[in-house]
Amino acid sequence: MHTVCQDSKGFVRYRFPEIDSLCVMVGAPVPCYNPACASDEDSAFVEIIVDNEQQGRDIVGRAVLIRALYEIWGSGTTHEELLQSTLEYSKSPSAERYLASDQTFSIKVDGFGVSFTKAEQKDIRDKFGIIPFKGQVQLAMPQNKFKVFVECGVSHAKDKATPKKLYFARRMMKSPRKQLEKYNLKKRLYLGPTSTCAELAFLMANQALLKAGDVVYDPFVGTGSLAVACAHFNAYTIGSDIDWRVLHGQTRAAKSDIFGNFKHYGLPRPELICSDQTHPVWRIAVCQEEEEKNPDMMRFDAIVCDPPYGVRAGARKSGTTKREAKPILPEHMGDHVPATQVYDVEDVMIDLLDFSAATLKMHGRLVYLLPTTPDFTRETLPAHPCLEIHSVSEQILRANFSRLLVTMVKTRAFSNELKAVRRNRAEEVKPSFGNMKEILLAPPKDPQQQRLRNRDKGLCKYFKAGKCTMGERCKWSHTSVEGQQ
Repeated sequence: MHTVCQDSKGFVRYRFPEIDSLCVMVGAPVPCYNPACASDEDSAFVEIIVDNEQQGRDIVGRAVLIRALYEIWGSGTTHEELLQSTLEYSKSPSAERYLASDQTFSIKVDGFGVSFTKAEQKDIRDKFGIIPFKGQVQLAMPQNKFKVFVECGVSHAKDKATPKKLYFARRMMKSPRKQLEKYNLKKRLYLGPTSTCAELAFLMANQALLKAGDVVYDPFVGTGSLAVACAHFNAYTIGSDIDWRVLHGQTRAAKSDIFGNFKHYGLPRPELICSDQTHPVWRIAVCQEEEEKNPDMMRFDAIVCDPPYGVRAGARKSGTTKREAKPILPEHMGDHVPATQVYDVEDVMIDLLDFSAATLKMHGRLVYLLPTTPDFTRETLPAHPCLEIHSVSEQILRANFSRLLVTMVKTRAFSNELKAVRRNRAEEVKPSFGNMKEILLAPPKDPQQQRLRNRDKGLCKYFKAGKCTMGERCKWSHTSVEGQQ
C-alpha cells in the first residue's frame, strides 16, 4: 500500500530515524519510505510503503512527528498528471469501496508554501469531477475525506503555476499527537531549567523502542521529563541523580516534586535513587562469561537521558578538590551530604557509554542528547566497541550551536577489556561537546553576529542619542526596535 505521511513542523531532521524505529516495532520493512524523501528536508510529506492499512496505522499511532496518514490515489508535478493518475487508480479494486453509492465524501485543498482563495480551491476541486464518485458530498462528517495537496516548498514558494508536488489522497487516520498537549511543560507542576519538552521526550522514547513492561533507566533524571514520556508507554522507569534536592523537590521555588508530576498525569511512580554516576549502584558483569552465566542479572531494555553539558547545569560527581578531606563524625552519618566537584563533560560521556554497554540487554538502545557545533562529524562522537551508532539527528539552535539526538544499539557483550574510546588529551583536540560553554560565550568573529548577540543586552543609549563613538567595539546593540541600523 502506497501512502503519504504529513509531517509536523518541528524537528524536521528527526523524522526519518523515528519512522525507522517505529517500523522496527511494528515489523515493517526498514526503510519503508521513498529514499528520495530522505534528502528532501524542504518537503512536508514522506511517502511510505506498508504491507497493509493496519501496519500504517500502527506506525502513525505512535509517531510524534507525523500529523496524519493518507492513502495516495494520485500524484504528479502538474494538475494534468495528478488527474490522470487519480483517474487510473479510481478504476482499481482498491478504490471501488470508497466510490460506492452508500459512501459520503468530501474534497478539500491544502497548499504548502502557497495559499489559495476560495475561488481557486473550487476550481481545483471541480477538476476532480471526472472521478466516478457515486455517493453524496457531505462536508460536516463524511465517511471518506479526500485532500488535494499542492506542495510548493521554499524553492517554489508562492509559484502556483509550477508546484513541486501534487497529491490526491484519502485520509486514513490522524495522529494522536494532540495528547502531547497534556504533557506541555507550561502545565507541569515540577520543572527545572533543563526540563526536556514533551515532543522531544516522546520522540526519544520512540527511538528507544519502548513498550509495555520494558525497564528504562535515566542516570540524569533531574525533574523527570524523560521518565514521564517513558512511563506514558507503560514502561517501568528508574532514575537517579546526584542532587538529592532535585529528587525531593527542595529546590528554590519548587511547588511539587517528581512524584507529583507522575500523580498529576496518572502514571505509576518511578523508582528514584540518589547516586553518583561515577560509582553506579548496579551490579555489572565484568566479562562476557559472567554475563552469559547470569541471564537474570539486571539488564535495562533502554537508557534514555539528557546528560548535563555545563551550559545551564554543570555535571557534578562526589569528591573534593581539597588536599585533605575532613572525617565524617558518626552522629552525622545519617544525614551527611557528600561534597561534590566538577564532572568533566568528556568524562560524563565516556562513563555513560561504559555503563550502558555493561547494563543494557543485547540489542538494547542508548538514546541521549548531545550539544555540538554544526560542523560535527560522526567520527567526533563518543564511541564504544560494544555500541553501534544507529542514527544521529541534528537540530540547529543557533549559528554556532546544534543539538544531536544520538541512538546507539548494543551489539556486543561487555567486558573490562572493552571500554569507551578515550582521546589522547596531550595530542588530540578536545571535542566540541566538551567545551560548549566556552564556544557559546566566546565573542563571534563576524561583527554582524556580535551585533545580533548584543540585541539581547539592550539598545545602546549613546547610539540612541546619536553620540556613540565605539562603532563595532560597542558591547551594546546598535539595532533599533524598528530594525534600522
